[in-house]
Amino acid sequence: MTVESLFSEFFFRKHEILNTYSAFEQLNRMGKLLLIFDGFDERAARVNRQAMIDNFWELAKVVVPGAKAILTCRTEHFPDAIEGRQLLNAELQASTKNLTGEPPQFEVLELEKFSDAQIAALLGRKAQARTVQEVMGNPQLLDLARRPVMVDLILEALPEIEAGKPVDMARVYLYAVTAKMERDIKSERTFTSLADKLYFLCELSWEMLSTDRMSLNYRAFPERLQQLFADRVKEERELDHWRYDMMGQTMLIRNSEGDYSPAHRSLLEFFVAYKIVASLGAMAEDFTDLARRRQSYLDEVAEPKGYTWEGYFRRQCDEAGIPEVIVPLGQFESTAFDDLLPLLSRSKLARAVLDLAHPMLDRNTVREQLLPLLWATRDQSLQEVGYLGGNVAQLMLAQSPDALIDSDLSGTKLQGVDFTTTRLQRVNFQNAHLADAVFSKAIGGVTSMAFSPVQNYIAIGDGRGSLQVWNVSTGRLLVYCLGHSGVLRSVAFSPDGQILASASADKTVKLWSANSGSCISEIEGHAAGIWSVAFSPDGQILASGGDDNSVKLWSVADGDCIRSLEGHTDWVVSVAFSPDRRALASGSNDNTVKLWSMADGNCIRTFNGHSDWVISVDFSPSGEVLVSGSRDGTVKLWSVLSDTFIRVFRGHSDWVWSVAFSPDGQTLASGSADGTLRLWSMADNSCIRVLQGHCGLVRSIAFSPNGKILASGSHDRSVKLWSIPDGQCIQTLGDYSGGIKSAAFNSDGKIL
Repeated sequence: MTVESLFSEFFFRKHEILNTYSAFEQLNRMGKLLLIFDGFDERAARVNRQAMIDNFWELAKVVVPGAKAILTCRTEHFPDAIEGRQLLNAELQASTKNLTGEPPQFEVLELEKFSDAQIAALLGRKAQARTVQEVMGNPQLLDLARRPVMVDLILEALPEIEAGKPVDMARVYLYAVTAKMERDIKSERTFTSLADKLYFLCELSWEMLSTDRMSLNYRAFPERLQQLFADRVKEERELDHWRYDMMGQTMLIRNSEGDYSPAHRSLLEFFVAYKIVASLGAMAEDFTDLARRRQSYLDEVAEPKGYTWEGYFRRQCDEAGIPEVIVPLGQFESTAFDDLLPLLSRSKLARAVLDLAHPMLDRNTVREQLLPLLWATRDQSLQEVGYLGGNVAQLMLAQSPDALIDSDLSGTKLQGVDFTTTRLQRVNFQNAHLADAVFSKAIGGVTSMAFSPVQNYIAIGDGRGSLQVWNVSTGRLLVYCLGHSGVLRSVAFSPDGQILASASADKTVKLWSANSGSCISEIEGHAAGIWSVAFSPDGQILASGGDDNSVKLWSVADGDCIRSLEGHTDWVVSVAFSPDRRALASGSNDNTVKLWSMADGNCIRTFNGHSDWVISVDFSPSGEVLVSGSRDGTVKLWSVLSDTFIRVFRGHSDWVWSVAFSPDGQTLASGSADGTLRLWSMADNSCIRVLQGHCGLVRSIAFSPNGKILASGSHDRSVKLWSIPDGQCIQTLGDYSGGIKSAAFNSDGKIL
């Protein structure tokens, strides 16, 4: 989309004027125009987030000195107000690359909902005092009445509400729509039963929303009617009945040119939601009853039966145009999977449709009816199934956050589902396709993180045994893997970024495709939980250390155990390869560091000197020095070339959980359970600086590739970024549901 093409098309279609854009630009700069971009969310919901941002800034090109513009958008399009303000303040830089000069600034105004006094005053003009009191005394109705569009619908639905029927937004629409259609029906009209009207309005609404046409000219009605009622509309005289009937409908507005549009967009959304839920065969009884009302040509004495959406409404007629007699509707049955694809596969359901659809679901049968549709996506390609699985799952979760608990969703296609407020206990997502799905930032408390060496991807392991891969640039989840039955303690990318390794307390190492999330292999061999994994620099070997006191080397190609390195007498908590791949270091709870030859697996030497567990080890960039951090509160340096202790750094008052060399090897950093980080000079052995700010133990640290920033992850649920030159905390990242146990930078230092 370009703003020039948008306005040029507008002037040509509405006024048949060509080549007007330059004149428009001049009038706009003179302040002679007020530009209103209404319903930005309706367009934005059809594209991805970045395209939405780019479209916004394309429209923003008209905001020049002297111009006046208003853009409207439903607040739910930006669930997080911060995101909306970031967009409007040009903080999302990727979207402003084509702007010249300073980006325009905007005033963000939020329309306030009606106050109690305003609701009472408005209702008082149209209802008796007793009715006003009843609405004001119902918290659910009062909440709905705060929305301006809902007030008229509530008044229309009052008889049902006063009768004590259930109340939610979808049911207010149900009661109001039923009353409107009943009132619109004229008994002398042909084939204008309430069921026919319902079918027509549902199909018309779907046509409008799916094609993004909010009006339809009466000249198009005969064609639409012939498509919907091919066997029943035979003569132009009958079409005239329909045209006259449409003019009398209170839910459609007709202008002087014969264009019909809904009285409010939300009516379209209600009818589309109705069509979707009925087609899924999971509709609640009171909503199904709307389709039963005033249906014509019924065998009243026959037992009701189930129908699909089309099977109930698209009826055969005899030569005289009289519809066949059918038995009454029992319940709607699910439409065939292939016939659901045009309805649900093309795009994500709009939030407004979703909000109206989920109350229509029958709580007692929704899981039984909809889970088989999710399973059916296993046999389809992602291109074929599109968003169908994701939309069905989202409907289930919108009704209940527990809807998927204990479900086997392995291999299903669940594109675009928002899982952030759901409960996923014992859900099997193994090999499921979860493109564009959104999860909470840390589902079970972050236990380990690793950055891809080749892409802006971050892998996160958590306390529930799940592994996630996120695109850090877009904030979207790419891969979600559930396969471990215990805490996931360590994750690592292969050097080429194609494979992910995960180690768990369940005694297994799993290798995953970093792109698809499919499990490549499961490696078993440890007799107890595994603490650490690391790829060799060439990516051919994987090392793991575990609670069984061993270090094991595995072939990445076939998962075979190359050898087991035995010698530690307690848990092996940390492993690290030397830069030249010739040696492997391991730190253990037996208070030692061991150096192993990769050539023959022999222990080259053992470094003794710590008085308590060795929790972290790392090689210097040259590979000549090995550093270890211990539960005894010290940091020790060892010569790799000889069995020599170089020096000790003291200063921490509690366990040293993590150690790391700067890229130039001149500075050493350590993170401790005392809540501090310390920077040590390798030149003169002094403590350069103490970094304070965390209120919990510092579990993980990592230098950026340029060495100017140090990141720290803490049990206080935050990540802090520190400037190495001055020791200032330049940023704090939080909102994690559990302590952060590992952190790392990507190769260019821009992504954490």
